[in-house]
Amino acid sequence: KPAHDLNVIGLAGLNSLDDVGSACVSEVQIAALGSSMNAVSGILLALLARERTGEGQAVDINLYNTSLSLQTTGISSLWGCKATGCQPFGRTAHYYNIYRTQDGRYLSVGTIEPKFWRRLCEILDCEELIERQHDFEHGNELQERLAAVFQTKTQAEWLALIGEEEFCVTPVCSLEEALNSELTQQSEMLAQKQEDIGTLQYVKPAIRLSDMPGSIERRAPLLGEHTAEVLTELGYTEPEIMKLKETGAI
Repeated sequence: KPAHDLNVIGLAGLNSLDDVGSACVSEVQIAALGSSMNAVSGILLALLARERTGEGQAVDINLYNTSLSLQTTGISSLWGCKATGCQPFGRTAHYYNIYRTQDGRYLSVGTIEPKFWRRLCEILDCEELIERQHDFEHGNELQERLAAVFQTKTQAEWLALIGEEEFCVTPVCSLEEALNSELTQQSEMLAQKQEDIGTLQYVKPAIRLSDMPGSIERRAPLLGEHTAEVLTELGYTEPEIMKLKETGAI
């Protein structure tokens, strides 16, 4: 049956990740991009095996299996809680969530470690909550309490209070903000290159090898731009290629 990324992750339970059962649409094509990475890993494994055994093999990658495999933490939690009778923890808690600030911006709060939770309570002037980090019985109440406090200041004001501390509270950035950030500049992930159609911007490969750094060799092709070149490499003659063009095959 036909399906796109959204269909596949829905079948695999991947777009109902929040703790209240709401469905969501990801800006990232999780199944498609994840399967691409699995395909690379599978091909490399098969090549390594061939070098050792002299035998080739089929590599089977599909979107649904990838979507399931990406949920190992959630699946383990579901199975474990079924065995123990506990409530599945889920991805969020009062100390691990996203909170809205006074100006309608957001902060990511990932204060899992007790030292970070303690510091968060100090910054929020909620020291009485320090010993209640794992009070899951009143988790909704604690989350509402923190949400109300975060609403009293803007994102910039909270970040100013945090300053340069090594602390797991960070701004939720728009894509444009992320691309223009100091972190992205330091990552050297973006590049500009002069092409025959003008100056183009690129996102460089995230994997970097010390002896073979990734680079952008050519721009994305226009529709059919390299058809003749590819057919020539495959052994087609120029008259044969012209005939294919005349018949509308290419």
